[in-house]
Amino acid sequence: MFYLIYSSYATQPLNDEDLKELLDKARRRNIFKSVTGILFYFEGKFIQLIEGEENTIKLLYAAIYNDPRHQKLQLHQEDAINERYFPDWTMAFKPISSEDVEGALGFRNMSVPNATNVESVMKLYKILGSKSDL
Repeated sequence: MFYLIYSSYATQPLNDEDLKELLDKARRRNIFKSVTGILFYFEGKFIQLIEGEENTIKLLYAAIYNDPRHQKLQLHQEDAINERYFPDWTMAFKPISSEDVEGALGFRNMSVPNATNVESVMKLYKILGSKSDL
């Protein structure tokens, strides 16, 4: 099992309908490829943790890297894992604000070292767990 965390900026702002379409496609693809994870979206920025078989995750990241909807893609962390962080979710989604990020992590700037690691993603997820999912 393998995971990675990346962040990127959307090339265009996404409304709820755009996000729903993106999530529907990702979830269908992820079921087929046994990929799980969580996606955060705020102020035009994505933070995503994806997990599955290493080759599958690396190929998926390459596809995301080449996706014209993303810019300024940055890989923050990748590693082998013994078990999935999100085993039941083909793609959990949490819409968040910069205030949510600051409240959960103590800062808004996601380029701060360790801002986007497993611990930060899990902390955001746990604190914002009551937020709605599209």
